[in-house]
Amino acid sequence: MSSLLTERLPQTVQIDGVEVKINTDYRIFVNLELTLQDDILSDEEKIYRMLKLCYPSIPKNIVEALEQIMWFYSCGKKDEKKRSRKPLYRFDCDGDYIYSAFLSQYSIDLQELPYMHWWKFRSLFQSLGDDNEITKIIGYRNMEITGKMTNDQKRFYKRMKEQYKLPMPEHKSQMIEEIEEALINGGDISHILQR
Repeated sequence: MSSLLTERLPQTVQIDGVEVKINTDYRIFVNLELTLQDDILSDEEKIYRMLKLCYPSIPKNIVEALEQIMWFYSCGKKDEKKRSRKPLYRFDCDGDYIYSAFLSQYSIDLQELPYMHWWKFRSLFQSLGDDNEITKIIGYRNMEITGKMTNDQKRFYKRMKEQYKLPMPEHKSQMIEEIEEALINGGDISHILQR
């Protein structure tokens, strides 16, 4: 595991015992995350896009190449703590908030920045202060509404969760509408669920 404080950030990964160049700019891995979240793409399309994004030349050992992409994406860390299964942010939906947070907290204009290593970007993103809107929004999305809260707190957090919820993929939204319509009209939903 590399340390931002003591080691140079990697520009390559090991595949079949050979150093292979990997594209390290944060924009690559923002796009990689968006690719992984794209419900329209098949698994094969996702794999192809990931390889094209991350490698100047696609390695022959695809399995190891993908493992190294995920190692790099996770900043060389094994996921020790369990992450929330629900997404708390999406770069395509929250880009404006993330952009303004970097600008206000770090004076980094991501539009003008020619390059930033993915690991630096992740470190800065994870360290955004509580006064940034994106940090508040992530907090609302992650908030568990409990019986210990006052009624005002429950109403407030329910309203914030609704206001800042991440949109459902278009095809899932259409499916829910079709199910609701079938249920209202007493129709059969089995054919909808089999898609």
